[in-house]
Amino acid sequence: MKFLFWIIGIIILLFTFVYIFIFTPMGNKILLPHIEKQVQIQTQMPSKLLKFGLSLRDFEVQLQLNPHNIVHLYGNYSLLRQKFDINYIADFKELSTLKPLLKKRLDGRGYFQGNIVGNVSNMKIVGTSKFAYAKSAYSLTLLDLELTSLQVKSKNLDLATLLLMFDKKPYLNARVDCDVYFTNIKEHQLNGTLKLITHQGSINRTLVKNRFGYKIPKENSFSLKSTSSFHGDTVASKIDFLSDLLNITSKNTNYNMNEKILTSDYTLFIPHVDKLFFIKGKKFQGDLSLDGLINYQKYFDVSMETKIAGGEIKGRLVDTKLHLDALSLDTLDLLDRFSYPKILEASLDAHLDYDIFTAKGKLHSKLRNGVFSKNKLFKLLKKYSKFNPYKERFSGDLDARINRNNFLIDMDLFSPNISMATKKAKLNAQSKNIDALVNLEIASNEIDIKLDGDVTKPAMRINVGNLMINKLLKKYFK
Repeated sequence: MKFLFWIIGIIILLFTFVYIFIFTPMGNKILLPHIEKQVQIQTQMPSKLLKFGLSLRDFEVQLQLNPHNIVHLYGNYSLLRQKFDINYIADFKELSTLKPLLKKRLDGRGYFQGNIVGNVSNMKIVGTSKFAYAKSAYSLTLLDLELTSLQVKSKNLDLATLLLMFDKKPYLNARVDCDVYFTNIKEHQLNGTLKLITHQGSINRTLVKNRFGYKIPKENSFSLKSTSSFHGDTVASKIDFLSDLLNITSKNTNYNMNEKILTSDYTLFIPHVDKLFFIKGKKFQGDLSLDGLINYQKYFDVSMETKIAGGEIKGRLVDTKLHLDALSLDTLDLLDRFSYPKILEASLDAHLDYDIFTAKGKLHSKLRNGVFSKNKLFKLLKKYSKFNPYKERFSGDLDARINRNNFLIDMDLFSPNISMATKKAKLNAQSKNIDALVNLEIASNEIDIKLDGDVTKPAMRINVGNLMINKLLKKYFK
């Protein structure tokens, strides 16, 4: 019995010693420097424990990670039941100084407060935050310390501040509303929704100009609404993007995150294509509307369809290869859209094969019922011949080889009384300079016309075979 009482006494003494050493203010003071040293080692920062209090039922810790960032934890717990109820406040005034702890750079500031309740096997974290000039509310569930469900609601997040926070250039300004709800966030088992709404959006013109050299129009506001549903590895989204420059809508976008396969419909509308001159480098007047499908698996496969210039264009882009089929286009409308002189009114069918990477391609087109507008040559022919060339209706082929802005053109047009042909005529789409030798045949008389200079008013040199016509033309062009 004496031995038994001696053992019980030793246990009580040890328990008393442990209690005094750990769970009393005196013991806390002894532990504080040792715990502080371990925190400094783990955080790799000059951390300090401003407060450290631990009892059998509750605790309080105030940790200064550095002079700019403080974390405050307090609450109660039960060793017997292995449960806890903890309140937290994290005030990060300078996130950039936390790089040694986070292993990546974050800028700005953030404030978080909330509650952690449960046990190690089943824990729930709820709270609110202030960062990027917005308030957010969140709720997280962890099972065996693994995040399993998530809910976040944020309103009026400042996008530019958020981009800077993650060390990204703020090319875009906007206010963002975000609603995230996932009942399962495990990899390959995702189940949830993500809703994004942006408003007051605009492009930072100065940054874009300095970085890319593009001069963005002043009117560049935008808004975005998107809803995404996550099921396993698949994301299904609806997207509606509206802006002063262009509108994009997709009713059914699907992406498989595991196989990296994208399928989507789209509608693109550009109200004023000329405002995108800073991107495409070529002027184009009027609006443009495209509909089609997008597929991605190793490379993009995009179909497109539009009604334009009184006709329609259908096409497909596979990787860098673009193929277009145009039917019954009005050449006057088309020339006007590209800011070229409206020299010919006709119906145009065309087929284009073009590589957007090398900017090289081939164009084959057919013209029907073409009527030329007033020009210096036809004015002369009308004056000295027995027919009116402006009433002639031309048909024929027009082919071109494309190398960036340079076009090498073959043309063969004919009417009942006139034929016009040229081989390897040179046209620069950017400078609008032309260098061409056009053969004109009228009633068995051939006329060679050299065109050189600005395509809107080229210099003309004429060589004719018929002596009488030769005299008349030389007199006219003297």
